[in-house]
Amino acid sequence: MTKEEALKPIVRKGKYPTKDASIPHLGYLNSLYCPVCGKLFTSFYDADNLPNRSDGYRFNISKEWNYCSRCGQRIDFSDYQHERDLKTADDEVQLD
Repeated sequence: MTKEEALKPIVRKGKYPTKDASIPHLGYLNSLYCPVCGKLFTSFYDADNLPNRSDGYRFNISKEWNYCSRCGQRIDFSDYQHERDLKTADDEVQLD
């Protein structure tokens, strides 16, 4: 295996979903790790990756992030890189 091959990150799901009554149900915590050296890249909840979330938020990894900073391995984050819907940026602000 060469460092030129892009590998999918290792995904580890938490053992238990969130159950705190003071916050909405977020699901399980998912963590992404480098498949070569094991460095933790990021973590997100199941609810953060839903395409039809009511507030419009969706977990997204930058298209410019393609390598592990520890070992230099190319990483394929395509499952977590989504086109952003920027329709709300076109709204004009009306000042009174």
